[in-house]
Order: sequence, then structure tokens, then C-alpha cells
Amino acid sequence: MSNVKPRSKYDRERWEETGRRHRMVTGDWRRDAEERILEFFDPDVSVVFRSVDLSHNALKVYSSQLNTLYKTTPAVAALNGSDLDALKLGRLWPQQQQTGLLVLACNEALVRLDWSERGGMRYRTVAADSVASVVTDPETGEIIAIEHLQPRQRVKDDGTEEEVMCWDVWDTRDPADPVFRIEEAKGGGERVDVTAEFYDGDGYPYADADGPIMPYVLYHRRVGQHTFAPFEGSELVHGTLQSAAYWTFWGAGLRDAGYPIRVLINGAIQGTTQEQGAQEKLTISPFHIQRVTDVNGSARLEQFGSGVEPASFGDALTSYDMSLAVHAGLSPADVAKGGSGQSGYAIVVKQQGLRDIQAGLVPPSRQADQLTLATAARLVNAYQDGVSGLPVEPEEYLIEYHQIGESDQERQARVAADVAETEAGYRHPIEGWIARHPGTTEEEAMAAMLEAAGFKRALLAQSAVEVSAEASTEAEAPEAGTPEEAPPEAEAGAPEGEAAAPALALNGAQVTAAQGIVESVANGALPRETGVKMLVTFFNIGEDVADTLMGAVGKGFRPAAPPE
Repeated sequence: MSNVKPRSKYDRERWEETGRRHRMVTGDWRRDAEERILEFFDPDVSVVFRSVDLSHNALKVYSSQLNTLYKTTPAVAALNGSDLDALKLGRLWPQQQQTGLLVLACNEALVRLDWSERGGMRYRTVAADSVASVVTDPETGEIIAIEHLQPRQRVKDDGTEEEVMCWDVWDTRDPADPVFRIEEAKGGGERVDVTAEFYDGDGYPYADADGPIMPYVLYHRRVGQHTFAPFEGSELVHGTLQSAAYWTFWGAGLRDAGYPIRVLINGAIQGTTQEQGAQEKLTISPFHIQRVTDVNGSARLEQFGSGVEPASFGDALTSYDMSLAVHAGLSPADVAKGGSGQSGYAIVVKQQGLRDIQAGLVPPSRQADQLTLATAARLVNAYQDGVSGLPVEPEEYLIEYHQIGESDQERQARVAADVAETEAGYRHPIEGWIARHPGTTEEEAMAAMLEAAGFKRALLAQSAVEVSAEASTEAEAPEAGTPEEAPPEAEAGAPEGEAAAPALALNGAQVTAAQGIVESVANGALPRETGVKMLVTFFNIGEDVADTLMGAVGKGFRPAAPPE
């Protein structure tokens, strides 16, 4: 950001490491890659590269793909039921994508809060390599002192503006006498107090009845007692820089040695000029037909194979990039090559890997987000007219983050495994149901499965009825002039003058469906009355016929237990 450095050696070393990571995930890391290339290659080799390949940034690839916590807006509620509109969370959650990216890449980031009468609550992400002299409360982990380096615009006498780098100094270690001042950073570490030039307030900017309000919240990648962990995961950073050197070498090899090399021995090509030096260059003029001059009577052309195999070399480098996943907190099984032609070398983190990392990010992120909301509530309660009573304790906010679901491939694999284990007898169906619906009791699972089974059989029965009806309507109608069939004769034993009731004829599917309904009543999954009505509705039969089919089922009859 500038040449200004912190006072302490620790902060200077931390800024160097964190700043490198910050540049790498924001695309400003060319200088870092060039320094690594000069360290790794001999000068006679690096001079032929011409440009640096920055297209394979494993740190950014992994950090970006793992940055899933805020892709969907979290669900937030206050325990006291307060309306949170005044907190303007619609401004907070979108910018938390940037906060999350820096946390994953740099291990820490901060959120700065401000309130103004004109705009209300505002939030912004602050990189860890722009703050120094940070002191946290040993009990709560909250910031109680901080120095933040940021640019400010100075209006000169001629009306033009110039940018000056200033330290915003905040200190609430003595709540009765909090400190706020603005210091301009001069050369050689000198600082000049310019508070009166840039701040027209009186005293410490933010306070309420409970004391001064610190408008900074520190976000961590993992829960711990540390303030910063700048060197954790440095293996991924150094591996990414090394990968840039390797891919740069690959590109130069593809350009200069990825094809057969033809060599002229003891000869000279007419119409060319030749330069001597670290690289011997041969320039061919396009205005002459090329002819070879035999220097000593033994000129000949030779051909050598390509010095580089781009495909195998590239595959080796991609494997190297994938191996860096362990330093991002992933297992080798959690990453794969991208399958698209546009990004054939790309690295893709699988769903399970995303879920594992997200699970680790939730505790520290929720802790920091709750503090951010509580701090915003203190500011709004203190300064915004008509608003009061917002919770000011972090624990009074409930935050739920969107969970990463299963991919289609994972879902298919899980279903296949569940079916295989159930059919093999390794797993009871009820256990599978509970695993799919966590928190369900065995009784609830059994009732839900019976209901689902009954519904499935009812659908099959209805489908069979519709198929039968369609077949009946498609039957050929009597031709014109054909005498109508006489009404059926009364069966023996039927009352005189009455025709016999038509016999109930069901196809195989209908018989199976009807049997399923009867079984559901017998097993207690359906009331007898419901089963009778289902038979009447689905098979278009009279209620007395359905009652006859049901028989004693539902009137005390229970199916016999299977023999042991």
C-alpha cells in the first residue's frame, strides 16, 4: 500500500508475510513471483523467460473456492425479537465475501464499523497488513487498542488534493480516558499529529452509556488465544510462488523447445545476420530465398527431438499444484482436476472438502459476526433517533450460515450405498431414514415410512385405474346396425327380475395395489374406514364391495407373525 512501516519488528515481519498473501489474492503479485524466479533459476536461464506466468495461483484458487460461508446471506435473529433493519445488514453480508477471502488467505482480517447521521451504519473490510500495535482483551479477545494506516485526502492552499498516509490511533484501555488521534506518517518513522486537520469532533468519536465503543472487530481463521497467526499455512504461499516459477519455465520451454529442433552444421544461411551473446540469435530476412553456403565442404542439416514434452511436464506441474491442497487444510481426496476444456488444468475442490473447511470456519466467524452485530447495535442505540433496545451482547444474536448441500454425484452414491446396505441386511431401513433425517426418533421414522409406503401404493393403484379406464374407452364401439347386447341374465339364486351385479375384475397391478391397501389397514398404518374409501375411489367399486374385500381386517384381525 505504501512504504510506511510499523514501529515494532514483529509488526514489520507480520506485514511482510501478510502483505505478500494479500497481493497474491488480489492479483498484485508479479513482483513476488519475479523475485522467486531470480532466486530459483540461474541468471543465464531466467533471462530467456521474458514474462512471468501468473495464471496458476494455488493460494487464490483454494482460498476462493473455500470461501463459501457468506455466499448465501446468513439468517440472523435477536433473542429479544428486535427488528434489526437499523443495523443495515444488507451492507454487511455482501462485503463479508472479501473478509472471508482474506481470512482464508491471511488467517486474519478486520471489519471497521462507522455510523453517520446521513448514511447510518456502514461496514468495510480492513486487511491485517494495514493495522499495527493491536492489543486485545485477554478475556474476551476484543480489540482495546489499534493503529490503522490508511490514506487521507489533504486539500492544499490552491484547492487541489493530495494523498497523505495517516495512522488512526484508537485506545480504550482506560475507559475513563479513551484516546483517538490521527498522525501523518513522515519519512524515517516520524509522525505528526494532524487530528485537528481531519477530525472536527470533540474527544473520542464513539461512546454510549457503557463507555467508549471500539469500531474494529478482528476475524480469525481458527479459534485460539492468538491475536495474529501470520505464518500459519506459509507452505501454500511458498508452493504457489514456486509453481509460478515452474509454469514460467514450462511456458518458455513450450515456446523455445516444444518442437523438433533443426540445426545447420558447418554452413551459413545466406541473407541472415547473427548476433553473439548470452543468447545466439539468427535473424532471417524475408526478402531473400534462403540458400546455404557450405563453409568447409561438410555442411549438413540435423534434427533433434523436442527438448520439452509440454503435456507430461504440464501434468506434473498440475499434480504439484494439487499436492498443495494439504496446506490449505484439505486432504488429497478433496481435490480434482477441472473437467472443462476451457480450464483443463484447473483445480476443483470437492463438496466434502468444502463442507469440512466450512465447518471449521463457522465457530470463529460466528463469534466475530456476533461481536460485529453487537458493536453496530451499540452505535445505533447511541446515535440513531428512534432506535433503542437493540441487544448489545454478542450472545444475544443467533446466526445460522447456509450449509453446503450434496452434489448430484454424492446424492446418487449415497442412495446407492443406502439401498445396497439395506438389501444386504447390514442396515435397518429405519436407521437409514434417521440418518437422512437427523433428530428423528425410531417411532417417528416408522410412522413416516409407513405413511410414505401407503402413499406410494395409493399412487400405483390410481395409476392402474387410469390405465384400465383408458383401455376401456379405446375398446371398439359396436358397428352401426349391430343389435345391442341383451342385458345380462339373472344368475341362479338372484332375486327375480334383477340382474346380477357385475363381477369385480382387476388386472395384476390393481390386485397388488388393492392388496397393499388391505395390508396397510391390517398393519395399522391406515384406519379401516380410510382403506375402504381408497378401494372405492381408486377402483370405482361400491362401498359394500370394498367392505367385503376388506373382510375382518381392521375389526380386530391382525396378520400372523412370520414363523421364526
